[in-house]
Amino acid sequence: QNEDMLPSVENLHFIHFFKKLYIWFDNDQSGMAASIKARAYLENIGHKDVNQIVIPIPYRKKFDIKDPSDLRKYSHEKLKEIIHTQNF
Repeated sequence: QNEDMLPSVENLHFIHFFKKLYIWFDNDQSGMAASIKARAYLENIGHKDVNQIVIPIPYRKKFDIKDPSDLRKYSHEKLKEIIHTQNF
């Protein structure tokens, strides 16, 4: 899935298996707008626990990362650390 398209309802037939959903697109303006759009879309088709993940500004500055894909230069532990900073 990417920021420019939303999946069809038919492609989301499995969604009811998950209690929570997380959306993590780029932290730029288009990525954040797409996250909001995707969240609304998922809520409109019946999923009420949808969360958006963002990379906090201190992490962006300290580690020179702006998007989730930038984390590939670091360990999975850094990814978990950033996820755990979110207030869901």
